[in-house]
Amino acid sequence: MRAPGTEARVDLPAAIAPWAGDFTIEVWITPDAPPGAFDASLLMCEHYLVSGFRLGWDNSLRAQLWTSESGGSGEVQAATPFDTQRWNYLAVTKAGSSVTLYIDGTAAGSSLVNYILPNDPASIGALHGLPSSATFDELAIYGVALSEAQIANHHRVGVSP
Repeated sequence: MRAPGTEARVDLPAAIAPWAGDFTIEVWITPDAPPGAFDASLLMCEHYLVSGFRLGWDNSLRAQLWTSESGGSGEVQAATPFDTQRWNYLAVTKAGSSVTLYIDGTAAGSSLVNYILPNDPASIGALHGLPSSATFDELAIYGVALSEAQIANHHRVGVSP
């Protein structure tokens, strides 16, 4: 059980940093509730107001990747919200400048997103004042952009082994 108002995060080792090229982030997530006044954080790889990106969700429980607090102006947001009553599978791929969000194995949003590569390591959880009231499981980070078929298969296998 988490105490309300606490901030918890895990800093990833500096060796886990595929952010300069193509990558995929996938995770099973169950948000507790909409985050409230600020967007929620899942993964941040940024030097605040200078470089990087943020991955999380908004008050409508829609996953998003954005760079506006990281010195950029790009954003992609999922059309499909998370369900707070079950596990949701989220995958994010970056192939060149194209970022696609997948919810439960289906593409839910895509846009061109550029950012300045940060020197700081990535962190999972709450950071820079953003909450992260959710349960995460099976986080994976790949140094390639998985295909839509691979993502659909990861979701299928995760739901029905």
